[in-house]
Amino acid sequence: MKNKVLKLLSVAMAMVIAVSASFSASASAGWWNWNDDARLLKVFNVLSNEEIGKISEMVVGMTEGENFGSIVIGDYVSAYNVDSQEVFFIYPIFCDGQIRFVANVDSFGGVVVTSNTEVYNAVTNIEGGSTYLIVVDNGAYYAKDNAGAVMLYEEEYNLTNDVRSYDDYTYYQMLVSIMTHYIVSFADVIWGLFDMDADNTIMLGSSDQLYTGWWDWFWDWGGGGSNNNNQYQTITKKLPLTSFLRQGNYGICWACTVGTIVNYKTNYNVTGFQVADAMGIDYNRGGTADEMRQALAKYGLSYRVRGNKLSFSEVKSSIDADRPFGILLFTSNAGHAITGYGYEYYEGNTSASASTNLVYAWDSNGYQISFAQSASRVNTSGYSFQWQNAVY
Repeated sequence: MKNKVLKLLSVAMAMVIAVSASFSASASAGWWNWNDDARLLKVFNVLSNEEIGKISEMVVGMTEGENFGSIVIGDYVSAYNVDSQEVFFIYPIFCDGQIRFVANVDSFGGVVVTSNTEVYNAVTNIEGGSTYLIVVDNGAYYAKDNAGAVMLYEEEYNLTNDVRSYDDYTYYQMLVSIMTHYIVSFADVIWGLFDMDADNTIMLGSSDQLYTGWWDWFWDWGGGGSNNNNQYQTITKKLPLTSFLRQGNYGICWACTVGTIVNYKTNYNVTGFQVADAMGIDYNRGGTADEMRQALAKYGLSYRVRGNKLSFSEVKSSIDADRPFGILLFTSNAGHAITGYGYEYYEGNTSASASTNLVYAWDSNGYQISFAQSASRVNTSGYSFQWQNAVY
């Protein structure tokens, strides 16, 4: 095994050297030439029918009540997450030609659709005469080359106790890591990111087609056979929250989750800071699931703590009972709380673990997200999290 690993690393390093030697040549191979000055590494990825189906389901919920003649998944950007040491893919979603959402797709098929398009816009407007890796570290996105890193975008609040940092790895060490574990397309460079007719874009259809479950049918049947695509419907329910709290540059995601719930369920109009003050907790300390439960009780709300994720039936029961809930996410070195306020499912697949069973949530870094309840990871706020606790 050791010899095999060494051989892989040697091959990867040879590839790095070969790529480095070609930088002075015309932009080609695994480097995506965005303009005459900047190039980006592009790791090969093709969305499966299931991933496309997940994205279409999430778009249905995100665009509920709106009508678009054309909904398109655009070409993607590769990003390397230093904390998880994995590559994920950022897909723009265009509604009538305007970017409205972004789908973060990980290497395990996990999909999160978010209303935060700032990351994608920042990445696709890089300036500077170099060849970059897009690196995500501690909730911030960087364009990294051999000379250093340029910050492109950062979340409102970033942790400072990271286990890993992009400073711990050289540019070429990251290249080796990527090329050892992922396929880099050196020949099939796809151009025309903003061209809606480009071969690598995926037309989901109109709002009417999505609302009647057209992609669900395609997904279930693999694009073949015949079926009544109106037989089943996508059912979406979201609570009408209007006071979505933001945490700003403070570690009060837990308090903003509590405050968002309190403001919906009561006559209070509290901020995350007021919730933290009521509990006597410093703004950058963070809060536990039980402290969230206690904080809710201070405002007359009785909630319970679950030591793992909610089942989809529990998500559905909570929303049907008009009770938004707290979702606690963790990775090896970070924790985050978001507010669950809706669900979606497809009538044609009622399995408890169906990947069409979706959760809608508010991230207090400033945007809405949607993800499958069965997902092993939730990619939000610059981290690849696992859902480990709930306050419901």
